[in-house]
Amino acid sequence: MLKSFEKFKSWYYHFPAQRRNEFILLLGLLVSLPVLLLDVSTPIAQTLFITMLMAIYWMTEVLPIPVTSMLPIVFFPLSGIVDADEIAECYSNDTIYLFMGSFILTFAMERWNLHKRIALRLLLLVGNRPRMLLLGFMVVTAFLSMWMSNTSTTSVMAPLVLSVLKQLKGSKMGEEDLVEHKPRDEIDERSIEDLNLPVLGNTETQDIRLQEVHVESIQENLISTQATDEDKEQIVNRFAIALLISVAYSAGIGGTATIIGTGPNLVFRQQMKILFPNAPEVTFLDWFLFAAPLALLLLLLIWAGFCFAYIRNTKAIHFDLFVFQSEYNKLGPMSFAEKVILGDLALMAILWFSRAGFGDNLPGWGHLFHDKPGDGTVAVLLGIILFIIPSRSADESRKTIMDWEALRDLPWGVLILLGGGFALSRGFTASGLSVWLGESLDVLDYLPRALLVYCVALIVTFATEFTSNVATANIILPILASIAITIQINPLLLMLPATIACSYAFMFPVATPPNAIVFASGYLKISDMAKTGLFANILGIILMPTWMLLVGVPMFGIQMNELPDWAVS
Repeated sequence: MLKSFEKFKSWYYHFPAQRRNEFILLLGLLVSLPVLLLDVSTPIAQTLFITMLMAIYWMTEVLPIPVTSMLPIVFFPLSGIVDADEIAECYSNDTIYLFMGSFILTFAMERWNLHKRIALRLLLLVGNRPRMLLLGFMVVTAFLSMWMSNTSTTSVMAPLVLSVLKQLKGSKMGEEDLVEHKPRDEIDERSIEDLNLPVLGNTETQDIRLQEVHVESIQENLISTQATDEDKEQIVNRFAIALLISVAYSAGIGGTATIIGTGPNLVFRQQMKILFPNAPEVTFLDWFLFAAPLALLLLLLIWAGFCFAYIRNTKAIHFDLFVFQSEYNKLGPMSFAEKVILGDLALMAILWFSRAGFGDNLPGWGHLFHDKPGDGTVAVLLGIILFIIPSRSADESRKTIMDWEALRDLPWGVLILLGGGFALSRGFTASGLSVWLGESLDVLDYLPRALLVYCVALIVTFATEFTSNVATANIILPILASIAITIQINPLLLMLPATIACSYAFMFPVATPPNAIVFASGYLKISDMAKTGLFANILGIILMPTWMLLVGVPMFGIQMNELPDWAVS
C-alpha cells in the first residue's frame, strides 16, 4: 500500500504544476458528479454537489481559497435554489464587518508598534527563568491573539523567540562556541584568551576590559558550566522546540477565547443566525465567559507538559533580559497614536462586553437603540475613528493614526472565505439538504449524548489538520446542526465544541499559518511538531468536550435530550 502511494506521488509530481491543477480540477468534478444521480430531490442533489466540489477545492487549494468561496454566487442562482440578492447578502453582514473592524485595529497596532510594546513589556515582567519565560511567551501570545489574527500575532512573537535563541546559541546562531557564564571575579586571562581578546599590561585598563568582557558574556548567553558541551547543545535545542511550538499553539488557543479571535468563531456566530434565526444570541460576553477559562486551562496544561518534556534541566540555561530591554528601549516613549489605539481597543472591548447586557435585570447599551446595533457596528465605528484622529507624529506621511494606504494588505480573501461558508449554509437550508443529512445520520441517535460530543471533537480536531480551519467550520457546522435537529438535542451541544476544535490544528506545519511560521525558523522537524501536536490534540480532545459538558451545558441552559423551541422552527 505504501509503495503504491509513493509511486502515485512520484507520478503526480512528475507533471508540471499547471497540469497537476488541471488534474485535480477534473478529479473534483468527477468525484462530485455522481451525487447528482442520488434518489433525492434535484435541489438537494445540486447543493450536495457544490458542497463536495467546494470541500475538495478548499482542501487541495487547486484554486485560490477565495475563488472557490465565490462559487455559490454563481451556482445557487443558476440552479434556482437561492436568488442572487439573497446569496450576495451572505458576503456582507454584521459578522463580516466585525472581522473587518478588528482587522483595522490590528493594522493600527502593527503600524505604530503597539503590539510589540505590549509583548516586550509583558515579557520583561515574567523574568528570565526558563519555565517562566516559556509561560510568558505563551500567555503574551494568547492575549494578543484574542484581539489580533493568529498569523499577525505569531509574526510578532516569532522574532522575539529567535532573539532569545540567538542569545542562547551565540551571536552566529550556534556557529561559534558558546561562552561559559562566570561572575566578574572569576574571569581570568584564560577567559580573555578564549575570546581572542588581548591581555593588556596596564592593570586599570585591563580591569576596564574585564568589565567589557563581563557585559559581553552576559549578552551572549550563557549556558551554565554544569553541563557538557554536548549537553548544552541538546538542552538549547529542546528549549528552542518548546519556545517555538508554544508560540504557534498559543496563537491558536488564544484565538478561541474571544468571538473575534479566529475565523471559526465568527463562522459559528453567523451560522447560528442563518440556521436558527430565533435562537438567543451567543454574545461576546457569553463566548468569553465560556471559552476564555477553557483556553487558559489548556494553555497551562500544555505549558506543564512542555516543562516536563523539554525543560527539565533549568539550571543549565541562563538567559539575560538585555535583548528584550534593548528592543523595548528602541521603541522610545509611548506615542500619542499608541495611547489612542490602546484606548480604542479598551473601549471596543467594553462596548462588546456590555452591548447585550448582563441578564434580564441589567440591559446593555444596545437596549437604548432598540437592540439594533451589533458587534460589527462597534468594530467599524471605532475603526473609523482611527482615520479621523490626528497622529501628532513628525512623519508627514502619517497625518492621521490610520489611512487607507495602511490597509492595502487587508486580507480580503479571508472575508470572502467567510462569506462563502455563509452562502453554503444558506444553500443547505433553502434546498432542504440540512434536513436530508440529519435524517440520513439518524443512526447517531443511539449514541450516548456525552460520547457524541467527544466523537465530534475527535473528528473535527483531526480533520482541521488537513484543511483551513474556516473551511472546516463552514462545512461541518451545518451538518452538525442537521444532526442535532434529527436526534432532538440542542445544536449548541455539538456546534460549540466543533467550532473550538477547528482551532486545535497542532500537528503539521501546513495545518495553520502560525505552525508554518515557526517551522520556517529551521529549528523544528516535522517529527517534532507531529509528536508534540499529537499530545496537544489529545489534551484538547479530552478537555474541551469535558468543559462543554460540565460548564457549557449549565451556562447555556442546555437540556441533553431536548430540542429547544428556537430550533424547532
